[in-house]
Amino acid sequence: MTSSDQPSAAVRMHDVINRHLERGERGWLAIRIADGSSDGVLYCGSIEAELATLPHLEAFAFFPISPLCPWTLHECAEFLEFMTHLRHGCMVYGRPTCC
Repeated sequence: MTSSDQPSAAVRMHDVINRHLERGERGWLAIRIADGSSDGVLYCGSIEAELATLPHLEAFAFFPISPLCPWTLHECAEFLEFMTHLRHGCMVYGRPTCC
């Protein structure tokens, strides 16, 4: 994900989260790190068995959502940036070394 892709990816991720939270839903989301989109499923309970069926597992980041803890657009952007660096292995003590 390039820096020009990040804002639209963060907006997409934020929209996905908000769609679920507006309905009062809670559970686990799978968000594509590259573009902020979702696989369209809200996973409930233990997700280990569900993850085994997901193709290209390495392309996704998984996290819980709850109406009690909404995500801001800034948090979505930070999350995607962090996961991008974590995925390509440049994180040292929580900071990217490639920048």
